Amino acid sequence: MTMPSMQEYLEDYAKGWIEGDAVKILASCNEDFEFVDAAVGPGRFSFEEFPGYLDGVKAEVLRNLAFGVPVRLPIPFMQITHVATLEIDDDKLVACCWWEIPGSGIAGTGLIHVGKDGVVRETVNHQG
Repeated sequence: MTMPSMQEYLEDYAKGWIEGDAVKILASCNEDFEFVDAAVGPGRFSFEEFPGYLDGVKAEVLRNLAFGVPVRLPIPFMQITHVATLEIDDDKLVACCWWEIPGSGIAGTGLIHVGKDGVVRETVNHQG
């Protein structure tokens, strides 16, 4: 079986975010994956801590959408646009993008590092 390309890892990672599915997101990451979001808790989340991070984001989205009324998470969970990629040598792909969780007011940019064995790191910044 051949390993996915760095571009395929990136595409699968994005699909996981669009669906809001931590299992799919992590399936495209390597074991040393680190997610950095300075706006949330400790700011750095390991591979093992990431599902809890995403659950917290979903809870925040529901609070932002609710206004006292029961609501569901948006489908798709996230919209990703303005993607730019740069391949560095043969072993690193760097991507940046604009992301938004529809209707929640939560949006920003992401800088994603991909290696031969999957997504290594993402750092996000929030709008405003």
